[in-house]
Amino acid sequence: MLENRSTKMSRKILTMIVSVGLMVTAGCEKWFRRTTTQPVEVNRPRRVLLPAGIAQTVSAYANLVGGTALPVMGYGIVGGLGDTGSSEVPTNLRKILIQQMNKHMVGTHRYGGWKVSPERILEDKDTAVVFVSGRIPPAAPVGARFDVTVEALPRTQTTSLEGGILMSTELYLSMTSSKGTPIKSKDWAIASGAIFVNPFIDRSNLDELVKLRVGRIPNGGVVTRSRPIKLELRRPDYRMASLIQQRINQRFSLRGEKVATAKTPAIIELHIPSSFRHDYRHFLELLMH
Repeated sequence: MLENRSTKMSRKILTMIVSVGLMVTAGCEKWFRRTTTQPVEVNRPRRVLLPAGIAQTVSAYANLVGGTALPVMGYGIVGGLGDTGSSEVPTNLRKILIQQMNKHMVGTHRYGGWKVSPERILEDKDTAVVFVSGRIPPAAPVGARFDVTVEALPRTQTTSLEGGILMSTELYLSMTSSKGTPIKSKDWAIASGAIFVNPFIDRSNLDELVKLRVGRIPNGGVVTRSRPIKLELRRPDYRMASLIQQRINQRFSLRGEKVATAKTPAIIELHIPSSFRHDYRHFLELLMH
């Protein structure tokens, strides 16, 4: 009897202990849930979505820098005009033109077997002072050719440039004036050659004759200074720059010629391969695709 009561009492005590244990466990679990640190959301940079058509190409990762046309200009002398030229030379240009002619040996035996001083050439009505302009094509290497436009200076007696030949003329990025004297920047090209005027000018119309004072020289400009060409990575990454460099050199380098050089994590310098010297535009198209 006493044993039964003792057994029942033990069971009650055990039940109470288990119940209290469960309550404590549940309470701890709730407390743990309340106090556990919530995960922090990290603001990651948004991924750049590129068009599917350029995926896995150089243009998918980088932009070509230096791929725009470069306007150049200069002043020169046109000869062979007969009586349609003029001896007028602006004072602020005379010294520059004489220096230019001496530099390129204009008037020496190199030009037709006669020797005439630059001053004498400027005084001859067979010549005319002209403004020369053109646009160097994007990424054009040294030796590349481009068209130039030749114009007689305003307020001069020159009536026509037809049949004229432009003597060697240096072309610059700009020729800004300071107190009336042109200031030259770096020379980027040289122009020369036979001038062609518009053959469809109505010579019976006086208003049309002014167009004879303007002409063009197809391929008359020659690049003398190469422009730096480079790739600029959209996301600077030296590993990616190095991989692109290797890929370009594997594809285009011949006889150890280095075409691409990774300078920084963002910049890869380019060199036009000798095999594409006369077809550099095609090289750039292949490079970017």
